[in-house]
Amino acid sequence: MASISARKDSDGNVIGYRAQIRRRGHPPQVRTFRQKSEAMIWSRSIEADMDKGMFVDFSEAERTTLNELLDRYRSDVTPTKRGAAAELSKIAVILRHPIVRRPLAVLTGADLAQYRDDRLREVAPATVNRELTVLSHAFSVAMQEWRIVLPRGNPVLAMRRPRAPEGRSRRLGAGEEERIGVAASEYERTSKAIRMASIIALALATGMRRGEIASMRWDFVDLSGRTIHLPETKNGTARSVPLSKVAVEILRGVVQRIDGWVWGVDIDPHSITRAFDRICVRAAIKDLRFHDLRHEAVSRLFEKTDLSEMEIARITGHKTLAMLSRYTHLRAGHLADRLDGKRRGG
Repeated sequence: MASISARKDSDGNVIGYRAQIRRRGHPPQVRTFRQKSEAMIWSRSIEADMDKGMFVDFSEAERTTLNELLDRYRSDVTPTKRGAAAELSKIAVILRHPIVRRPLAVLTGADLAQYRDDRLREVAPATVNRELTVLSHAFSVAMQEWRIVLPRGNPVLAMRRPRAPEGRSRRLGAGEEERIGVAASEYERTSKAIRMASIIALALATGMRRGEIASMRWDFVDLSGRTIHLPETKNGTARSVPLSKVAVEILRGVVQRIDGWVWGVDIDPHSITRAFDRICVRAAIKDLRFHDLRHEAVSRLFEKTDLSEMEIARITGHKTLAMLSRYTHLRAGHLADRLDGKRRGG
């Protein structure tokens, strides 16, 4: 039988009612209400569910706010990920939103939709989608590993994700590669920074991702066998990248460091991006990002070689041909030549 007791202030005035249920085989249930009738209705409902064997304990979700969940998640889960630093920054952004003050038990898809709309006023849809992915995983971990039962399940799954814009199709224009190379060499001489000319050339020769290039070690470079082994990649699958003669010559021109890193232990993907952006300014090239070099490299593999789609996917690390297609933007002239039966590169 439920126990209902009045809660009083310091003057003896009743300010609410505390309902408590203790039933063998079930965790204690306690909730406070403004009206005694509300406490009685809740108590009868909970006891009826217990009698039918249908009771589900939501007390942990009622006690835990989204703020507390994300705090535990970034302490226990985020450090185990390769992209921990990036995820920490996303969590820091989410924690500044008022939604984090709400208990998990009352969060709905509508609440997450409001978060989505608020963020879309500030950032691009792709950024919002990445933040929602972090939230969704945090809810999944809470339910699957921490035994926090959410009354409505994962609320991110109950709302519409923002539609991401079409993928970029930026290719290098006439003379842009040469201008970038000149500007990169000048940048190295004036700033004594990282070997951006070699990094840019290698990106175009291999299609490697920015992070993969930044983390290169000589231990995994085999110039005689013409391969680079990547033990850690963005999609979590190790792969070996074949090196063209051009790529081998690029790496032969890089002085091998004592610490074993190809570009230096202090280099990180973001430093490559910042340097590349400055180089593009020097070269008077607009709307070009470092990742566009990967688009260019992959498209060139299709245009200038007889490699199959599966072989190119093995080189670039794309797990599906659908993912690979997002990075290939073939020039219409090359497609027209192939309609006439000309070989790639011919």
